[in-house]
Amino acid sequence: MLLSTGIARQTHRFDQIRLGLALAAVFGHSWLISSGTMATVPLQDVTYLGFHEYAVILFFFVSGLLVTEQARRRQGQMFGFLSTRAARLLPGLLICGLSVPWLYWIFGAWPGLTTDDAGAYAIRLVSLADTQFSDPEALTRVPLAHALNWPVWSLRYEALTYVALAIFALSLSFSQRKAAFRVFIFTLCVASACGFLIVDGASGALASALHESRFILAAFALGSLASAYADRVQITWEMAFVVATLAIVLRFSGLETLVIFGFILAGSYLMLCLAYLGDRPSRLPHDISFGIYIYGWPVQQLVMHLSITHLSVTPTPLIVFSLAMTPLFAIALLSWMFVEKPALTLIKTGQKPFTQPAE
Repeated sequence: MLLSTGIARQTHRFDQIRLGLALAAVFGHSWLISSGTMATVPLQDVTYLGFHEYAVILFFFVSGLLVTEQARRRQGQMFGFLSTRAARLLPGLLICGLSVPWLYWIFGAWPGLTTDDAGAYAIRLVSLADTQFSDPEALTRVPLAHALNWPVWSLRYEALTYVALAIFALSLSFSQRKAAFRVFIFTLCVASACGFLIVDGASGALASALHESRFILAAFALGSLASAYADRVQITWEMAFVVATLAIVLRFSGLETLVIFGFILAGSYLMLCLAYLGDRPSRLPHDISFGIYIYGWPVQQLVMHLSITHLSVTPTPLIVFSLAMTPLFAIALLSWMFVEKPALTLIKTGQKPFTQPAE
């Protein structure tokens, strides 16, 4: 099957895939939360990156494919595109920023919390100015002390890619549309390449950001590339096997960056196969993947805090993950039903419907 054929059907399994990737990220984080920053996360010994890191990277591939495809349908409607993306991220993130500090306070994990502290946390989170916010008075008894919600670091780069995509691809006329997408993809590749040239721990905010985002920007560019050339991308299980075999062969090269890229390519192609091949899939009734991702860390930190404080037990990663699932799914569902879905509905009500322009 051609990727363009799968896209044209407008039926896919990306809802299920995004949920699976969000849960995979939470699963990988449970090792850090249970054992601290020196923990070895599953896959890390074999593929250089941990389970949670590949989940985030593949999430960016999926986002690159779907968001670029959405942009291609917008016909220059830059404001409509950006408002939809903002409605998908910011309302849920705002409620997360307002609620997480008080959840920590209620359960005794942040006893010195003040309204100023809570407000500062929410502002930093929603503005994406400091997504790895820590507080010295919070979570003092857990292995990864003071870390309030580290995983949301990637949202800053997701928002930046949306803005860049809008600038490059949506503000130009139709005659320049294909060239604009190519320039956008090229720019992401250059930014990612610069990140690989910068050593870890380099001084300067820009250098640090480029190095931190090098893999996720490359994955987003790969997804955008798949969208731009969807009429040339064949999706077959046989090719998935070939790409997976190539990744395994590259593993023996000993070149870390090449090994990681091999597994990213294999994982990305597998996402396409899972999304489009087989019987026509049904959509999930509730899109809770975003809620799972942004609340997963706080809920697991609270599980660890309560276990150590009240039971004098340090649970294993699997136990932390298992105990967090019920409250996490409940919170994510509430976030979707009462925050994220209403915000999206409100934005889409006042917008023109998508139209597919002629190539």
